[in-house]
Amino acid sequence: MASDQTFNSENSEPYKYSPLNEEAQEIRLLTLLPDTLASDVRLSLDITPFTEYHVPKFEAVSYTWGSAENPVNIFIGESGRKTLAVTRNLAEALPYFRYEDKPRILWIDAICVDQKNLKERSQQVKRMADIYSKTIKVLVWLGPESDDSSLALHLFEKIASNVKVDEATRALVATTDDIHWADKDIKLPFNGVELLSTFKLIHRPWFERLWIWQEIHLASGNIEVMCGSRTILWAALRSAVLCLHMKQIPMFNQEEEASKPKQLDAVWSLCFGLSSNSIDELLDETKHCVCSDPRDKIYALLSLLYGAPRFEIEPDYAKSVNETYQHATLSIIKSTKRLQVLATGESQEHLERCPSWVPNRKLLTPAQWIAPRLCNRFPSSSASSETNHTLPANLQGSILKVEGTAVAVVWEVEPMLSFSNPKASTKDRIKELMTISTLAGFRGASFQSHQHKAFTRAICCNCFSEQYSPAPTYYPTLARSEEAVHRILTSDIDNELGWNQPDFTSILNYVRFACAGRSFYMTQDGICGLAPLHAKKGDVVTVLLGCNSPMVLRPTTEGTYKLVGEAYCDGFMHAEALLGALPDPFEFIMRYDNNSGYWQWAFQNKKTGRFQVGDPRLGPLPPGWELRSHTKEEFWQLFKNHKTGEETWWDPRLTSEELRKRGVALLVFDLV
Repeated sequence: MASDQTFNSENSEPYKYSPLNEEAQEIRLLTLLPDTLASDVRLSLDITPFTEYHVPKFEAVSYTWGSAENPVNIFIGESGRKTLAVTRNLAEALPYFRYEDKPRILWIDAICVDQKNLKERSQQVKRMADIYSKTIKVLVWLGPESDDSSLALHLFEKIASNVKVDEATRALVATTDDIHWADKDIKLPFNGVELLSTFKLIHRPWFERLWIWQEIHLASGNIEVMCGSRTILWAALRSAVLCLHMKQIPMFNQEEEASKPKQLDAVWSLCFGLSSNSIDELLDETKHCVCSDPRDKIYALLSLLYGAPRFEIEPDYAKSVNETYQHATLSIIKSTKRLQVLATGESQEHLERCPSWVPNRKLLTPAQWIAPRLCNRFPSSSASSETNHTLPANLQGSILKVEGTAVAVVWEVEPMLSFSNPKASTKDRIKELMTISTLAGFRGASFQSHQHKAFTRAICCNCFSEQYSPAPTYYPTLARSEEAVHRILTSDIDNELGWNQPDFTSILNYVRFACAGRSFYMTQDGICGLAPLHAKKGDVVTVLLGCNSPMVLRPTTEGTYKLVGEAYCDGFMHAEALLGALPDPFEFIMRYDNNSGYWQWAFQNKKTGRFQVGDPRLGPLPPGWELRSHTKEEFWQLFKNHKTGEETWWDPRLTSEELRKRGVALLVFDLV
């Protein structure tokens, strides 16, 4: 029953939290007391055990904290004599969650966790996986109705009623006779006002938050998105986002056009980016997300990792940001025996009083991961094959020793500024491609020449649909891209009608995704590629054991190296630096496994069409090793050592010792 009582905070006193019993696995739940939308918010707070055998029924809320300035008091208890200050964003949402005729039990972090108690915060962060995976429903609050948000949600539901998502290829499949909804080449049948409403909805601050990744991906599937009094299911919103992402959507002024691709990419990543518990993939996917505490760039992801304790990372808000980042980086390297985490946080400014190999997650460039992912943890290329980083990592050390080989030295370098600037015009980007192609000596190259193909591969990070089986519809083909790039480079820059064409816009958007935050470089022997935006002449392009991408290092006068960032190096993305060129008739393919839902590396014989898992460049196994049979051997290889009984997925032919026997000149680089 609704209450007519009005509470006065002047006659109240601040609410004091009762401590939680960590051994009893206690949490707090709030009961939102019934009332009308316009009434003061009243709630009760209760402590309850939350264990494997006792799971209380509640709904968990996902929302944007917003500014801490000018907080609003809410009333605790029936009498309203206790008050708790919350942000205006949360105070605005609470009346919309409330029922008029019955109480509602919720878990909301800002209320159910004593935010001033650092120890309790650290403890409760560890429980986020249980809370969001065992809640009966996740309530997403986007904010009040505004900017035609009801219209946008109506359009989202319309899209979702006509399509569904193919989870294997992340493509849209029509579910009605109106197949145009799923055709990426046919524009949406919406007018300007309608399109603008969808654009503004996905630009709401909620979509930028880091914590929502675990709040959404840990949910059991029952997710309701609220915008004022209007609601939509998460599954419907997800289908609509994929549709918006794959179609060419016009915007209405330069600012909107500039931010549309970036925001759509970010929202697409939230909806479709998580498909494994790879820590380096998660760090990369979420690197541009927003959180109030920089340490949460690490801590907010721990609940998404099935084996998080193995990383020796525990939420500890008493540690500094630098300590948190450095310890996390070393712990990940030590546990995974991989260096890919070094490629997940490219920045033009290193952390003060911190080694260059510790990613500055507070200030990152717009660069995307060089080795793109498709629906799972396997990258579309691996410069170091399935090698491991085996040199000891000192969790307290400032020097990181890594093994690898130098493949090139940067000779000419040109920052791709227009592709890094979201407000740059199409004309600016075409001019920049012309300048870079001239620098590289490719401008006058014939359409079918080796130089032109290499240039096209480099500016697209060699990510084309031919590399996948089945081929995803949203990646262009290499042939189509080569043709479009050739036409761009030979177009009349002063003739807008000549270059303002849909296929130009499409390929330039694709190049933008690969080149944002990067420089184009050349070596003296004609190798081309992409490097970090702040790369310089004399930087060394290396292939490091245990790292999928080539890495750019900068020599110091002391014989050590500073880490600059990851690179694309044409001709060295599939372990050529370690194993040589792939022999004919084989080619590198990413193949989809329907049973596991993963894409896996494979080598396809172009003559027979058959796939094999084993790299044709590798010879016999070292003495004492054999291949073991298992149920998924068409996708993975399992090895066993007769002497030790060890079984491993890692190929024993790819240890540093075996690579040296092959004649690979491995070096040890001291990163400082």
